Amino acid sequence: VAAGSVAGNWQWMADNSAAGRQALWNPDRGQPKISPPLAAPDNYFETTFSAMAGTGYHLWLRLRAQGNSTTNNSVSVQFDDAIDQFGTPLYRIGSAQGAEIVLSDPSGTLGNWGWEDNGFAGAPATLVYFSSSGQHRLRIQQRSDGAIVDQIILSPDAFLTSVPGGTKNDATIYGST
Repeated sequence: VAAGSVAGNWQWMADNSAAGRQALWNPDRGQPKISPPLAAPDNYFETTFSAMAGTGYHLWLRLRAQGNSTTNNSVSVQFDDAIDQFGTPLYRIGSAQGAEIVLSDPSGTLGNWGWEDNGFAGAPATLVYFSSSGQHRLRIQQRSDGAIVDQIILSPDAFLTSVPGGTKNDATIYGST
C-alpha cells in the first residue's frame, strides 16, 4: 500500500508480528460500526493487484482487533470493477456495497492475528470475479474502528477452498506476489 493511498484515520503501525513488520491500523476512537459501507468514506486505504478475467477469487484478510475487542474486529472491502459469477457488479468502490470481513473465532474470543473471509456465520464466501485481466484496485474502509490489517489474499487456487491460517493467534506470513 503506497503512503498516498492511506486516508483519514488509517495509519501505518510498527508491529514485529505483522507481515513486513508493519500493519495498517484504524485506531479505536469509540465510533459506531459503519454498515453497509459508505460510497464516499473518510477512512480507508487502497492498493492495486493483478487478476485474470473470468476467474473466481476467494478474498482473505489477516486482521487483528485492537485490544482483542469485538468492537474493533471488522472492515469492509470494495473493488473498482469486481463482478459476481453472473457478471453483475459486486462490492464496487463508490457504492454502499462491500465485502464485510469480521474477525471471529468459534470460541467467541479474539486472540491477536487471524484470517477471515467475507462468509458470514458459516455461510460460504462470495467469490470475486473481474471482466478484464490486468490491474485492479481494492479499497479497505472502516467498518469498526480499531481494526488492524497486515495481509490481503485474493486466491484463485491455493486458498479457494482452504483457509490460509487460523482465526486466532495466527503467525502465518506469506510473501508478496
